[in-house]
Amino acid sequence: MLFRRAHEQFLHEVALGAAFLAGQAFAWHQLRTEGLYLATSPNSSFFYVLTVLHALHILGGLFGFIYVIRRTASASVWRVAAVDAAAV
Repeated sequence: MLFRRAHEQFLHEVALGAAFLAGQAFAWHQLRTEGLYLATSPNSSFFYVLTVLHALHILGGLFGFIYVIRRTASASVWRVAAVDAAAV
């Protein structure tokens, strides 16, 4: 039960991160169609740099979540973790 809920939560987090990245790509596309590029003005440069760094941070988190999902795919990992937690 605990394994299934945690696994589903991890998958929801990955979906939300992917949705954010898709929304950011759409926003960047909209800005480009309106003629706002990285070098257009200091304001657009700041926006692009800040949002690209945030997108890279989210992407790193997605890779981390995928790693955790793959590592915890077997229920035996959760049984060992429960025994370790009970021992503490």
